[in-house]
Amino acid sequence: MTSAKHKLSMYGSVAAIISVVTLALYLLLNYFTSLPMLAVFVIIIPLFLLQWRFAPKSIEKAHSVEPAPEEEHGQLHRAVEEISERSGIEKPQLMIAETELPNAFAYGNRWSGKKIAVTQGLLDNLEFEEVEAVVGHEMGHHKHGDAKIMMFLFSMFFGGGNRRGGAPMMAIAAGSMAVYFALNLCIMNFSRMREFMADNHAAENVPDGSRKLSEGLAKINHYASKIKEESKDSQKKSIRASRSRSRGKGSEKTGSPGMSLKPLFIDDPDTAKDIDLKKLSDQGLVEKYKEEELSTGEKIMELFSSHPNIAKRLQALD
Repeated sequence: MTSAKHKLSMYGSVAAIISVVTLALYLLLNYFTSLPMLAVFVIIIPLFLLQWRFAPKSIEKAHSVEPAPEEEHGQLHRAVEEISERSGIEKPQLMIAETELPNAFAYGNRWSGKKIAVTQGLLDNLEFEEVEAVVGHEMGHHKHGDAKIMMFLFSMFFGGGNRRGGAPMMAIAAGSMAVYFALNLCIMNFSRMREFMADNHAAENVPDGSRKLSEGLAKINHYASKIKEESKDSQKKSIRASRSRSRGKGSEKTGSPGMSLKPLFIDDPDTAKDIDLKKLSDQGLVEKYKEEELSTGEKIMELFSSHPNIAKRLQALD
């Protein structure tokens, strides 16, 4: 699919999201209230805007995101500045997220300004040229304007919130499920298309960007799969330990990790696949991932994923 088709599909998804949300609000509010629609929207829209206004701060607080000191990350700051100039946009603020998961994300709104965050895990596991290409990808989100759109969608649909009960719950539940299903398909398609476009931006605005980003994406996927497996093993041990402790003391609740950043990440860690790195060069790892064939189940599940399959992304970067 060409960049123009990705762009058309992305903005088509945005139009579909707006249509579905508007229709859902109209039907629900028309059922539950006798207020004029204009009055209802005057109440609801400011609430959405308020959530959007504080979403960047919520992300930073929940995930320990701090500004990257220039004295410690001078080379990365220079790379961000150079790619910004090539992209024709103002330099975003460079941030560091203190997590071992190798990833990155672009975020921000008109109040916070443009920001790009790279995780400590990304800096620890990727070569600098690969980090540079990842930054080029994130810069693409700001260049195309989809970072602001995703920030708004993130604050509306991924930021959590309480649901209230109502009268005919079966009808409400069925309607809510139908609306959620339609919205989810639209939002996930928008998210996948914006990733393809950002990949293309990195390829065009970073020297030798296609190779660097391909290797970076392959390594991110590989290391994320390792962390996922380690996390599963750790959870199993934790469950066994808590069961033995709870026999006399009662169970303990674990704290919430905060808002999931998965829709904003450069790669979805939940879909990461492990490939044996033994005797594989960086390009060998890329080729291994590129050759992966999708099963029917994986093709169906991709419709509900915020990111394209790694094999498709690597093939598109050729």
